[in-house]
Amino acid sequence: MKKCILLLCLIPMLLVSCSTKPTEKEIYAERVKTAFKKGWNAYMNYAAGMDAVNPISETGHNWYTSSLLMTPVDAFSTMCLMGLEKEKEEPKNSSSPNLISIKTWRYSNLR
Repeated sequence: MKKCILLLCLIPMLLVSCSTKPTEKEIYAERVKTAFKKGWNAYMNYAAGMDAVNPISETGHNWYTSSLLMTPVDAFSTMCLMGLEKEKEEPKNSSSPNLISIKTWRYSNLR
C-alpha cells in the first residue's frame, strides 16, 4: 500500500519533469522555422519586391517584365502556419514600392 502511494506521488513529478524538455518534433519545428527565417531575410535583403532571390549572387529576379511578388505571396501562407507574426508584417512595412500588402493584393495587380 505504501508503495502505491509513493508511486502516485512520484508520477506527477515525473510527468512535469518530462514535459519541460522539448520533444524531437519541437526541436525539428524550431529548426524549420530558423531555416525559413534565414531564407526570408535573404529575400528581404537582396530581392524585396521581386519574384525570387538568388542567394549566391545576392540578387533578385523577376519571372516576367514586372514582378508578380511570387515569393511574398507564397511565403505568406507558410508564415501563417508557422505563427510568424513579425515576418507577416514585414512586407506591409517595407520601403520597397513593389511590395504591397497581401491583404490588398488583387488579380488586377497582375495586369
